[in-house]
Amino acid sequence: MTALFVTFVYNSLNETFLARDLALNHITVNKYRTLLESLFLILSIPAWQHSLGKRLIKTPKIYLGDINLLAYLLGLEPNASRQDT
Repeated sequence: MTALFVTFVYNSLNETFLARDLALNHITVNKYRTLLESLFLILSIPAWQHSLGKRLIKTPKIYLGDINLLAYLLGLEPNASRQDT
């Protein structure tokens, strides 16, 4: 579940698409998202527009609070980006 949330990190979260990919109900995905937020693993930033009508259409963006967890879920090596001289 958390691994699929990584695909939405720093982008808009579409719970319907995520529910389809997980073969779950969108309400269940919403509950899981709330759980991950309460555990401070992800941070959901609400959409912001000057117009209230446009704001209602927008979806929140998801941020992963732990960059090391993000790297692990993406399969990155701990020192892959570091260049030794």
